[in-house]
Amino acid sequence: ATTLSLRWDPPMAGEMPNQYRIRYRAKESTSWYEQSTVNRWLTIGDLQSATPYEVQVRAERGTVFSEYSYVLTLET
Repeated sequence: ATTLSLRWDPPMAGEMPNQYRIRYRAKESTSWYEQSTVNRWLTIGDLQSATPYEVQVRAERGTVFSEYSYVLTLET
């Protein structure tokens, strides 16, 4: 596959975010790619097949951001 489909839960405390930022990279890479969405899911496309990727998500509301989640490693 050349896509990763992600889904996450909203924060358990504080105000509801108005968007989420997802960053991802091939496991051996030092450069992150980012995408944002107002949904609690995202499909990332145009990835290399049979490759492990590191993914993190954070909640954003205006200029207030959560910390990124722990790193999740997924393979295409």
